[in-house]
Amino acid sequence: DTYHSDIPTHVPKDKVPEDTSRRYPHEAPFRPTNPSKRGALKGCLGQFPEWVEDPAPPRQPRKRGDEEGPPAFKNGSASRVCNPQASVVTNLRNMRNERPSSFARPVL
Repeated sequence: DTYHSDIPTHVPKDKVPEDTSRRYPHEAPFRPTNPSKRGALKGCLGQFPEWVEDPAPPRQPRKRGDEEGPPAFKNGSASRVCNPQASVVTNLRNMRNERPSSFARPVL
């Protein structure tokens, strides 16, 4: 009633064909073979599993400084990279833009 769908408009509605398929009368509703396992009891075969104590013993902290191990890894490349490159920094045009007072002509 709200949308007045029974009143015809200028667009004709397509008629939906009747369902002529023959449906098989199954004896039970469909159940998937591998349903998703969600919730506490869905992934278990019985009730809640029995509580088992943690089999791993607690970890012992490592002693530092007593043992001499192999030397630390040293990377072969330089630790600091010069950026920007020296050729760009020492370019006369770039140096003039950076410090114009150093390149000003002396006033007589």
